[in-house]
Amino acid sequence: MLKLHPSVAGRQSALLHLAELFIVCHELGHFLNGDLENETRFCAVDGNPWLQRFEENQDHAIEYAADATGFGLLQEVLTTLPTAYTPQNALQSVIIVFNLFYLLTEGESHSHPNPRSRSVNIARKYFGEEFADTVQKSYDDPELLRSLFPQPESRSA
Repeated sequence: MLKLHPSVAGRQSALLHLAELFIVCHELGHFLNGDLENETRFCAVDGNPWLQRFEENQDHAIEYAADATGFGLLQEVLTTLPTAYTPQNALQSVIIVFNLFYLLTEGESHSHPNPRSRSVNIARKYFGEEFADTVQKSYDDPELLRSLFPQPESRSA
């Protein structure tokens, strides 16, 4: 049986919490960006005009914009929390979310861009080109993530 040191368990819990917050912030991003106000973005479900669903754009611009708005919201939320979260912690959680989406979808769909490109896009917008390039390269060399997100000192259990 393995037991995580409390500091590691706490870190994992924090990263999961941030990942969940990002997903909520992304969806709020759609609302704040006005994505739900354009009637042309909706289509009938099973031919029933009284029941409509949101039909996302083919070029994925809406999703990238909701990601950017959502990450900005997440950073605002972090400033209100008593815990010392950093923007890097938030991005680390976002990368975890999009890596999971990548494993589930294996790439882009008609409604959503490649999850890996979404991580890189957020990194570029909020952390700069060099940081984003390292995130992109980390998909071929996962050790590069350690240079972006240093781990705390390991403790013996």
